Amino acid sequence: MGVMKIAIILGILAVSGLVKATGDTTEQPTDAPTNDTTTSPETITPTPSDTTTSTPPKTTGTPPHTTSKPTTPATTPAPVLATNTYTIKKNGNETCLLVTMSASFSVNGKSVIVGKDAKADTTKSNCGKLFVNFGTANWFSLLFKTDNKSFFLDTVEANVNTVDANTTKQEIGKAALKASYRCTSGIDIKLNHNVTMHTTNVQFQPFQVVKGQYGTAETCAADMTKNVIIPIVVGCALGGLIIIIIIAYLIGRRRIKHRYESM
Repeated sequence: MGVMKIAIILGILAVSGLVKATGDTTEQPTDAPTNDTTTSPETITPTPSDTTTSTPPKTTGTPPHTTSKPTTPATTPAPVLATNTYTIKKNGNETCLLVTMSASFSVNGKSVIVGKDAKADTTKSNCGKLFVNFGTANWFSLLFKTDNKSFFLDTVEANVNTVDANTTKQEIGKAALKASYRCTSGIDIKLNHNVTMHTTNVQFQPFQVVKGQYGTAETCAADMTKNVIIPIVVGCALGGLIIIIIIAYLIGRRRIKHRYESM
């Protein structure tokens, strides 16, 4: 009996001691430091999906061959034969020489045309001389002479394609002063060094020009021949027509006569 009491007391003491020990080892709560930083939401970077890079198929064929056309250099258009009128004045405003013509040159078998670019050089011209520049470094001059009653073309000089040529004492196109000389058919003037000047639609009047206009024209023989031929042709045509009418009249009259005789 006494032993059981002792055991109970010891058990109570042991339990109380255990409880005490447990209370001593309980951790007191500590103030957790305040975190002032705001936690950003976690950004989730999406993992890129696998990209497939398509490689262009290799072409094994030969690329087409392109042939570039050769560049054609710009060419200067050939001059066109032109009928030019050249006017030379004295005292600044008084016309004393008029020349109109279409001209070209034959130089060693080659033709050189006097085009619209031809210009009279007034510094080398006067009332009895016309000096004309044309083309590339080409020129020609016409020298007129007078006997105080009439005038005529005496001398022609030219430098064409570096060939110097001339002819003198020609007496071409003689006409009275204050009149003009005209030759539409044209004049061929032979110079030395195998050079020939060809002209058409020619009209000129040197020394004395009234009011800047051509005077009464004296026509060349070639134009006169043309003027004579045309009336002759017209006359022949009219004559033939008259003959045909007479023949038709006689035939018709004979037929009427035969009819009366048969009746």
